[in-house]
Amino acid sequence: MKQQRKKLSIKNFSLPGTFLLIRLNKEDKFWQEEMVRTLQKELKLEVREGKFVHQKSNNEFEEVQIKTVSAEEIFGPNPYDIEIHTKEEMHKEQARRQFAEKISERIANHFPEIEDGRTFAFIELPNKENFQPGQDPKHILRQEFAKKGILNQFITPPELSLTLGDNKENNEYKAFSSRCKNGVLDMLRQMGVIKWKIDEILPVPTACIGIHLMKNQNKTRIIPLLTAVFGHQVYTYLNKEVGWLPYPKAVINFVRQGTDYWKIERDSIATFIYQAIKQLKRKFSPEHIILYGVAENLRTYIPWLQNSVITNDRVRLGKDIFLDQDVSFVRLRGEGEEALEWVAYGQEIGKENSLDAPLPACLQTHLVEWSDRLFLSVAKRPDTARSMGNHVYHTKLDRENVYYRKETAVEIYIPVCNEKIISPKDLAVFTHNFRQRASVQYKDYLFAPLPLHLSILLEEYLKSES
Repeated sequence: MKQQRKKLSIKNFSLPGTFLLIRLNKEDKFWQEEMVRTLQKELKLEVREGKFVHQKSNNEFEEVQIKTVSAEEIFGPNPYDIEIHTKEEMHKEQARRQFAEKISERIANHFPEIEDGRTFAFIELPNKENFQPGQDPKHILRQEFAKKGILNQFITPPELSLTLGDNKENNEYKAFSSRCKNGVLDMLRQMGVIKWKIDEILPVPTACIGIHLMKNQNKTRIIPLLTAVFGHQVYTYLNKEVGWLPYPKAVINFVRQGTDYWKIERDSIATFIYQAIKQLKRKFSPEHIILYGVAENLRTYIPWLQNSVITNDRVRLGKDIFLDQDVSFVRLRGEGEEALEWVAYGQEIGKENSLDAPLPACLQTHLVEWSDRLFLSVAKRPDTARSMGNHVYHTKLDRENVYYRKETAVEIYIPVCNEKIISPKDLAVFTHNFRQRASVQYKDYLFAPLPLHLSILLEEYLKSES
């Protein structure tokens, strides 16, 4: 396997032509000023002749507009109030529908002509905890903007004590600045920006596909979500008629049609995935395909992934549906109760009697080879290092039925590997690194490799509640 080369620069990508900054309060300009500063810094925007420009390539620049508007200007007074006056669920749902209709109409009036994916909105909105149950408008706003071709990200307001000119060493300012930066990085993720160019790492042109099934409550009608990384581009599959689209345009198409349009019967899942792979081969002509899926999510619908059934010859999606031998499959396991969990004890240096009160210590991030096809990807999760409060010394040995956030490992099992191109061990190393190094949004390790992570995150636009 080739050595990792230099990460892609933000200059390699085309950005949205317009960023909308939708302020909560027309008078408060602190949020606006910090967002403009963060966009300029994180996206390497230059100012030329009074305009923001982004260097797309060595000799090519594109203009980027940053427009600011208050929520009241678009939606009127009390812009985000969902007026619910009863506890009856039917009336709550009616109130949410009326609010969605108002939001949709006002967006259409204020932004009459928007090219899909060319405008991105940052919306100042308080956290969910600031709204009464059922009255958080986030989900409705997310979907209604997307229906108009505007992907979006929410950023909570700054603390009331912050004003323009505050000391940059202020802890409240640092927290708010971090939220703005994370919002911009999430925008890049939604636009399909990645840090790796995988064809410079893998030996042949390879498409990596993450397969995730979004399920309704009775788990009978499913929305298969497939996202592929090929080269340094990200694509998502919609259906046989539409095929593969760039990630942001696929998100917009998903939302416009509504979840019911995309649902299929469970008996059709294998055929759907087979058709998606067939179309990808025809569109991009990769020499190798790597499929990623989580056992807990897929094995009920693809029985081949169950331990008692799985084989090492070819990927079997259904009873008589096999994939070609140029396809490798990586099965991940490690969600909820099936996550391998442990505590490594260290001691607090400089404290008396520290050996009597050991503290949980983190293990180094690494890959464990369990067998020639089974590996454990050990990595700290984003919140692993946070305080565990009064439970700091507890493990499964103390209370076996209580879940405490500790170190976890993701199981990587490679039942089928195209060994003419890559060995199972090299594929496991690539998968382990794909959990972290390709994401433009996080420094921490993701649970899933990036293509699967992006498939899972499609649910944020499709689910019925925020």
